[in-house]
Amino acid sequence: MATSQRVHMGMVSLHCLLCGHQTAEVRLPTAALDRLTLRKALAEADLETQPRWDALGLPLCPRCSGRLLLDIQPLHAWSNDVPAKGAREREIDLVK
Repeated sequence: MATSQRVHMGMVSLHCLLCGHQTAEVRLPTAALDRLTLRKALAEADLETQPRWDALGLPLCPRCSGRLLLDIQPLHAWSNDVPAKGAREREIDLVK
């Protein structure tokens, strides 16, 4: 598969620098990440960690009303890659 057809994924969450609140982590494509996609994914993830959204669509902390910052942890895999034969066995060897 060509590189241009791959979709790079990341673990995305929001966190507050003032009080330390963090939303659930969701796996999303990072290339075309927008507020609407993030809002929909977080709405399906965990009700207890939901951010509040202001009139402009900016995420606010439900505890202290501070602005939440975006945190993206890149994944080392592409969403549409098929693991090579024997990849699971090699991962097990690396963990040992």
